[in-house]
Amino acid sequence: METEKYLEQILGKEGLTKDSAEAKAMQTEKAKVEKAISDVFDGSPVIRYAGSYKKETMIRASYDLDIVCYFKHDDDSAGDNLEDIFNNVKDALAKQYTIIPKKSALRLQGENKFDFHIDVVPGRFVDDSEGDTFLYQLSGDKKRLKTNLDVHIGHIKNSGLTKTIKLVKIWKNIYSIDVKTFVLELLVVKVLDKSKDDSGLGKCLKKFFEELSTNIDNVSIEDPANSGNDLGLLFDSAVKGSLSAAATNAIGLINENKWEDLFGTVEDVDKSYVINSLKTSNTDQSKSPKPWLNQ
Repeated sequence: METEKYLEQILGKEGLTKDSAEAKAMQTEKAKVEKAISDVFDGSPVIRYAGSYKKETMIRASYDLDIVCYFKHDDDSAGDNLEDIFNNVKDALAKQYTIIPKKSALRLQGENKFDFHIDVVPGRFVDDSEGDTFLYQLSGDKKRLKTNLDVHIGHIKNSGLTKTIKLVKIWKNIYSIDVKTFVLELLVVKVLDKSKDDSGLGKCLKKFFEELSTNIDNVSIEDPANSGNDLGLLFDSAVKGSLSAAATNAIGLINENKWEDLFGTVEDVDKSYVINSLKTSNTDQSKSPKPWLNQ
């Protein structure tokens, strides 16, 4: 099978769109989350989609819905400080969900630990421009993280590489590579800064894997929303070694034109899986990381 057609079919099989059954289920739950929060606080927090859903890089094997809940910089209806905001939003959601606190987010579960694949991220805007935001960090030396949702989304969504990013995420999942998705996204955009999906998915993947295989020690990444956010622990020598080894294997298969050995065979997606995936998701905890969920 011609490479580009094959890779597009892999995306069709493993990728998720906003019209998929999984995404629609999360959209329905998002409305309930928004009401649960709005009913408690006098202010009007900004509640928006974020993460891979908004970046349009969701994959079926590892997906979730990030919902930010940002209060105006002078709104104290949810608390006087970031820790109060985090805990008060948690308490508001706890009326309807079981809450699993993460570093700066709240994972929502239902009865019998049913995983909705939803993370709620409370925060407070830095100023009236409602761009930069402060998040509370439950763990780590710093209790406050400055970030910018629109910058993170735009950096990936407008890169022209969302299909390549999804394929790299599929590769990460197949080979159980222990690296944060946020790091992978940044690596794809950095390494392929002069390439686009429409220049050829096969070419993009080959260039990406070659760089990771032979030159990863000279590749650096930076948080586009906050250069002061140290990513060193997320992209250390151990992570680089794992990526380089997996990329070397990938390049070997690509050079022998063994794409199916790399990504698997193309099969029709079982409709019953699509319908029932959310029902069984409690045994498949989402591993799609964000820069504020460094655990």
